Amino acid sequence: MEQPPRYIDASYPHRVCHLKKAIYGLKQAPRAWFHCFNTFLLSIGFSCSKLDSSLFVYSLANGILYLLLYVDDIVLTGSHQSLIGNLIEKLRDKFSIKDLGNLNYFLGLEVTPSATKIFLSQLKYARDILLHANLLDSKPITNPMVVSTYLTIVGSLFHSLSTYHFLVGALQFLTITRPDITHAVNSVSQFMYTIKDHHFRMVYCTMGFLVSLKKKLLERFPKWDSSLRRENNPRKNQKRPVSERMTYPKIHITPLNATFI
Repeated sequence: MEQPPRYIDASYPHRVCHLKKAIYGLKQAPRAWFHCFNTFLLSIGFSCSKLDSSLFVYSLANGILYLLLYVDDIVLTGSHQSLIGNLIEKLRDKFSIKDLGNLNYFLGLEVTPSATKIFLSQLKYARDILLHANLLDSKPITNPMVVSTYLTIVGSLFHSLSTYHFLVGALQFLTITRPDITHAVNSVSQFMYTIKDHHFRMVYCTMGFLVSLKKKLLERFPKWDSSLRRENNPRKNQKRPVSERMTYPKIHITPLNATFI
């Protein structure tokens, strides 16, 4: 790194400026933001998880707090509402934040709370995968894969590597809430570079299983059908102007107990 032309300091020609505050939009901005947020949380008693650097835990004798940071989105939960409220006030004193209330959607995960538990699903995410593959209204399949099928590298090559990579990668993320497709997804994930036609047919079999899951979930939660229809509104999906986009950290609050079904 060198001093810019016509701005060279004759007294210190080999020195450069040290940026004390990262400018929003630059490559180092996310790293600087995480370092700042991480330092603040550690200073007020949080500890960083050894398994996930974006998860912070605050443990006391009378309660516990969990904070998950993803870029500028924050998910906060705890055993007592008073602890959550106190932390939010501390965050407000340090950062410009906006409380978005109870958590209902985060990184493709839909959260439906009840009196005693939380139902987590990826219905909209699964629907988007089916829509991308033009399989939204296809015939449902009861099993995610044909058990007797043995995948090999023998056969004719599949024509579109990008389509295969997209669908398999999307299905891998879907296994967060659908462990019943894990074996099928793991099987097709072993052939990411030598892709044959029968590999893609296996992917389509798993997609057909998602169609049956979608129908079952909509029968159990009929209100989701109307919400999914609203997502198809072309005006709603238009890109917002830069001036309207959220640039502040956002906080979601959700109860402590969560159950995967």
